[in-house]
Amino acid sequence: LVVEDGGQIGIGTDTASYKLDVKGDRILLDRGGSNDAVIEVKTSTAGAYFFANSHGTGNYAGLQIQGGGSDNWFVGQYGNADLRVMDGSRGDGNSAIALTVQNSTKFVGIGTTDPGMELDISGNLGSIRAVSTGGGANLYLYSASSNLTRLRWKSAAGSFAIRDDSNSSDRVNITSDGNVGIGTATVHTGARLTVQANNENVVATGLVINSYQSTTATADNGVGIVMGQNNGVY
Repeated sequence: LVVEDGGQIGIGTDTASYKLDVKGDRILLDRGGSNDAVIEVKTSTAGAYFFANSHGTGNYAGLQIQGGGSDNWFVGQYGNADLRVMDGSRGDGNSAIALTVQNSTKFVGIGTTDPGMELDISGNLGSIRAVSTGGGANLYLYSASSNLTRLRWKSAAGSFAIRDDSNSSDRVNITSDGNVGIGTATVHTGARLTVQANNENVVATGLVINSYQSTTATADNGVGIVMGQNNGVY
């Protein structure tokens, strides 16, 4: 231990550059059986920081979080310049890394280490859930430029559905051909829009608008509206 003339204290070093300068493996603060061992950084003006600097072995700096004697989480850089939140194994694969902030683009990846957009989510479910405790959960899409605002999807099947989880039913279906079914997943052959009402004893049970092919008002051939029931009565 060294105490400099200016009051700096050095532990493990003959020259102290700061008020407390420690050269060694680690510093342990242990309260034994008591709760809340805390390190506090405080200033009366702006600028209270914690610096993790990996000199000479770049991109290895961060905060390791333990619980019950196990390494649970690591937050920081580990082998690359991206900021990552990963499990205690500090592995480099997607399975170990929960969140990535890409250093070059500032894109955020959840479940992926290589986000291709501002927010990129990858996983077994690949889902986002928004829950409003006050009512009115919304999805807002806004384009600040003159570009068209789109809702885009891509699936192996090429289809898309809007689902009502309250009733476990798909309310709107769009096929890979761009045909739309409302209230049904079975879109009428050749129809751009098929509407199916509930299975009730009502007069109107569906609506089919056919594509334009001629001026002949024939079902499935021309411009027309076909309304019918399963028993073929129009």
